[in-house]
This record gives sequence, structure tokens and C-alpha cells, in this order.
Amino acid sequence: MAKKILIAEDDKFLANAYKFKFTKAGFEVQLASDGQEAIDMLQTFLPDIILMDLMMPTRDGFSALEAIRAD
Repeated sequence: MAKKILIAEDDKFLANAYKFKFTKAGFEVQLASDGQEAIDMLQTFLPDIILMDLMMPTRDGFSALEAIRAD
């Protein structure tokens, strides 16, 4: 069973580069474009690890991590 990674990154180029690299290495990868989208995705996708950009629009990584920890 593939390990799961959630990548929260607002830079589309970086997000796709990460997804390509990790998918090629055998990981199941989901992308979120901001912190709120990452939080929402956690309702249906339970990753083994989250790679979170800290400076994003709508909800930054710091705020998203606080909300994830509180849940």
C-alpha cells in the first residue's frame, strides 16, 4: 500500500514538481493550494505526512497547522 502525502503549496510549479517526484517514487499524492483547502481535504484523505507551505493565501500554513492540531 502506497504511503500518502498531502502537499499544501500555492505555487503551482512547485506543487506539480513535488507531486511528480513523489508519485514517481510510489507515493499517493494530493495537492491543496492553500491551508483551508488542506484542512478540508483531511475530511476524506488521511495522509501519512503533510508538506505545508507556511506563506499561502486564504489561510497560511501556521493557521492551518493550528486548526489541524486542535482537531
